[in-house]
Amino acid sequence: MKLKSNCRTGWRRLAGMVVGLAVILGIGVSAAEADTISGNLTGAPFSWGSGFDNATNWKAVGWTMPADDYFLDDVTLALEFTGGGGEVAEVSIWSGVSGPETLLTVLDSPLQGGLGDFTFTPASSLTMLAGETYWARVTNIAAVPGSDFFVWLDKSPQILPTGLATHVGYLFNGSPSGVSNLFEATGTLVPEPGSLALLAFGAAALVKRRRRVQ
Repeated sequence: MKLKSNCRTGWRRLAGMVVGLAVILGIGVSAAEADTISGNLTGAPFSWGSGFDNATNWKAVGWTMPADDYFLDDVTLALEFTGGGGEVAEVSIWSGVSGPETLLTVLDSPLQGGLGDFTFTPASSLTMLAGETYWARVTNIAAVPGSDFFVWLDKSPQILPTGLATHVGYLFNGSPSGVSNLFEATGTLVPEPGSLALLAFGAAALVKRRRRVQ
């Protein structure tokens, strides 16, 4: 009985060491907290911003990543839907030095309508690489172009985006825009390969020890 108790105590101690290792490495044993990659989302009151009534017009905001890789968690926009009910905001992520050049993914859309903050999420994992420039591109895939309308809101006075990344600017149909539409792109740090390997080693040792004491 005493031997069994000692084994159980040893197993718990080893489990605590693995958890502690994860915390020290910054990996975490639950979902990591998202960081603001770039954004200027501050809530109401809003100003008018940029209007979209068809898929021909588009606007994009760009940022250059810091010295680490991040998984994209989501992109949130401040929008107001004012048209006939068929307007649909589409948000896609592109790469490119001076503008959207290569399409990476189209984000999943939330339920849309009214006024507020709307969060768009990637359907699968998207890694934003250190030092690379990315763009969130917004357009209106309206059911009735010219009638179904929404606005990407801003503030007065304008608020420039800040965050871990370096703000590149806004483009409207490829030309620079001085309207700083409200958004926030969030991401989670990609763990270093060495950290993942060390955590895996600790987990393997835990499993081996547990089997031994059984």
